[in-house]
Amino acid sequence: MPTLSPAGIFREHEVHRCEILVIGSGPGGSVTAWTLASQGKDVLLLEEGPHLPLSSCVPFSIDEMRQKYRSGGMNPALGKPTIPFVEACCAGGGSEINSGMYHRTPEEVLDVWRTQFQVQYLEMEDLLPHFEACESALCVQLDPGKPPGAATKMRTGADKMGWKSREIPKWFKYQKGAIRQRKVSRPTPVNDRNSNSACYGARMPIHDSGACRATPTEK
Repeated sequence: MPTLSPAGIFREHEVHRCEILVIGSGPGGSVTAWTLASQGKDVLLLEEGPHLPLSSCVPFSIDEMRQKYRSGGMNPALGKPTIPFVEACCAGGGSEINSGMYHRTPEEVLDVWRTQFQVQYLEMEDLLPHFEACESALCVQLDPGKPPGAATKMRTGADKMGWKSREIPKWFKYQKGAIRQRKVSRPTPVNDRNSNSACYGARMPIHDSGACRATPTEK
């Protein structure tokens, strides 16, 4: 099993040599680096921000914004309409701060890529094993509990408007009947749809998942 080595903070004038340099440790960079390393390549994964565990702060909190967002989440947005823009600045990138929503590439998009860019092996059956591997590593699943109030209202509104709606899977790990061990992690409790037991959900950041293992290595 290949491993990625968190080398710590680089000092000025330090020289590091590698075969392939990957800049950014978000989902794209981490998986790219891990895949190349698994093929025997000498890979250096470079990340600007700190490496922090999920338990370092309460998810979706002010502390998380201070620790893991670029500029504390206070990036300016220009133009009209004004669209709030946030960006991660930590190991794991966007997987550390987003809601973990997951989509498979739609078949109509794959059709465009095959025809317009002449990319081979982009049929859904070609990609299905890769989708399933990602979903298994990241614990992608539907919420096992009752939908929260906001989601229920959104579905009710969509039904009244005649719009289609569906639940989006997330890369969350749920533990049925789990008891909170730490206040700081504060998992999200939901009621199991099939029982009165509680399920606690925690986001699965990319560097904590099986998709990309970041552990020290010796050279």
